Amino acid sequence: MSQILTCAVPGPLWTARPRVTDDLDVIQDLIQDLQAIERRAAKTIGADQERARHEDCCDALERAVLVRAATTSAQIHAGGGQRFAAMANGRDYVELLARLPEARRLDGRRWAGRRLGATVVPPGEVAAHADAYAELVHALGRKSAIAALEQRTRFLREVVLPAGHGVVESHLFLPHGHALDEDLVRPPEHENRGFGEAPSPRVRGSVEDTFRERVRHAIATGASLNMNQQNHVIITRVLAEFLEKAPGSSPVWVRVAYGDGSEAAPFPLQCLSTRPADADEVVLPIALMSMRHLLLDPHVVQNWLRNREVDQSKDLAASDAYCHRVSREKLDAIHRARDGRRVVIKMYHTGFEPAVVGFYRAAVEAMVTEPWLRVVPQYFVDEQTFEEGPSWPPLARTLSGED
Repeated sequence: MSQILTCAVPGPLWTARPRVTDDLDVIQDLIQDLQAIERRAAKTIGADQERARHEDCCDALERAVLVRAATTSAQIHAGGGQRFAAMANGRDYVELLARLPEARRLDGRRWAGRRLGATVVPPGEVAAHADAYAELVHALGRKSAIAALEQRTRFLREVVLPAGHGVVESHLFLPHGHALDEDLVRPPEHENRGFGEAPSPRVRGSVEDTFRERVRHAIATGASLNMNQQNHVIITRVLAEFLEKAPGSSPVWVRVAYGDGSEAAPFPLQCLSTRPADADEVVLPIALMSMRHLLLDPHVVQNWLRNREVDQSKDLAASDAYCHRVSREKLDAIHRARDGRRVVIKMYHTGFEPAVVGFYRAAVEAMVTEPWLRVVPQYFVDEQTFEEGPSWPPLARTLSGED
């Protein structure tokens, strides 16, 4: 089953300057490429080649935006400035798109230049685009589509237009029998707080509870966990609760899925023993991905992954696999060089869930074979503050009840 998501993509991403954070610059680059292709195509130079490039670029952009789509208020809050407000369209909207060729045959001039059927609509063309769909419903006499388009028009006029956003539409493929949670028409007010930020405690509690139940369900039934449905902070906080070996039980591997429909390698849980902190541990402060953020420079000694080398235009499971492979190689190198001492990696999060999942999967695999490694997530709060997450693996409790 699939649904079409209408996603509000922030205005700054539609311009070449200033550059946004590296976590979003892939989208910014794809939009610039798409606009350049459309300018060349308008000159009828190499039309067939440009049409093929346009299709490829649209496909990559739709997949990149789908990763950021948030259809509930909780998802938007949990993602800070890194998630895009989105709404799911019903079957009537899909049927209306199928009748666009008929509309163009009836009155092609009327719809020219209004982005009917386009999956990408720049900020300056959203108003005309919304008006065109309203006219189209009446022109085709499709009364059944009016209700569906009213919700979409409301989303465009109340969410997209006032904020100066553009629109990208993406297909979301859902497993049979699953439905998309959606409570969003107007997103709540929230701050654009930077990169890799931790959600507020109030929002975090409810989102953590939901993800915790999904993890339990995945362990019990073999269902997959969609890692795009929650912020990376929530992922690492909740999965840490399921690392410890359960008495009398065997390790489990939960299936990992992403919002683009791809499935990655399973994630090991209930497979680690707790251990006390070691006063002689070597501490390595590291940023998960290169972000070119000066705020991180005083805190870290290196970047674990180079943002440009993690190809986010492919399916997300492929990005996960790349990050996992590189992480295993780097962890093996650290293991060889540690000279018998235990190592603590203070990992400063910078967003992008496949990188987070790939790294922590590799870390757990390294911990299973020998208890030489510990990872402590560091979450961005503001320009002066990072919040420390739970230890991977969990620290043993002392007789006094303290870690």
